[in-house]
Amino acid sequence: MTIFYFTATGNSLEVAKSLGGRCVSIPSVFDSDKLCFEDDAIGVVFPCHFSDIPMPVSLFLRKVTLNTPYLFGVVTYGEMCGDVCKILDEYGKNCGNAFNFITSICMVDNYVPLWDVESQLKKLPKKDVPRQLARLYKEVEERKVGIQRVSLFGRLAGSFTRLVLGFMGNPYHRHRVEESKCNGCGVCSSVCPMGNISMYGHRPTVNSFCIGCGACTHHCPQNAIRWRGEKSRARYRNSSVSLLEIIHSARKL
Repeated sequence: MTIFYFTATGNSLEVAKSLGGRCVSIPSVFDSDKLCFEDDAIGVVFPCHFSDIPMPVSLFLRKVTLNTPYLFGVVTYGEMCGDVCKILDEYGKNCGNAFNFITSICMVDNYVPLWDVESQLKKLPKKDVPRQLARLYKEVEERKVGIQRVSLFGRLAGSFTRLVLGFMGNPYHRHRVEESKCNGCGVCSSVCPMGNISMYGHRPTVNSFCIGCGACTHHCPQNAIRWRGEKSRARYRNSSVSLLEIIHSARKL
């Protein structure tokens, strides 16, 4: 089994690792000449971004051919999944990679302009992630088929979120570096999956091609990257994932 994943703070990587297959970071295949992958089962795991598929994941699905008798998708989210499972189902079919099974896992929402990380962590025990992962493992092991149902509220919430996003344009380029705290370590540049942060004179420059994943701010050892309107100065990395794993996940091989 091969599991392609996209992660910023480690939630989706924890899910991918829990399934026991070969884990492959989606950014690592962006520039690869290999466009066709084959296995007895293939999974795609990623976080929900504003009730939609993150841009790197949509590019991946459009670029590759996944030859497998069982293709499954897992969406990680914190507060609201919207209708992203339905969107993934339709997008996969349009790209020639039709999913047999799509589900979601509720974890920590770490988009700091909207959520307080400390409050999110307090909610984590009630979400019982180990139980959710055990359920997912069994479903994949048994090759469960079906697309997670989307409620009317989920459809409306998803449509409204994308409508607002369309009017706002790109809302993600809203972070800055606190120069007095930054020590020029370059971690932010290393963890950015889009290669959007450049180092000049031991200082990072955030460019305009940001997808708002939050990897730079959550993994900064100095907590020097601030987001405009952030709800908390606390930051988050999944406890099952190391910084080195995040750096490896962001690398284009």
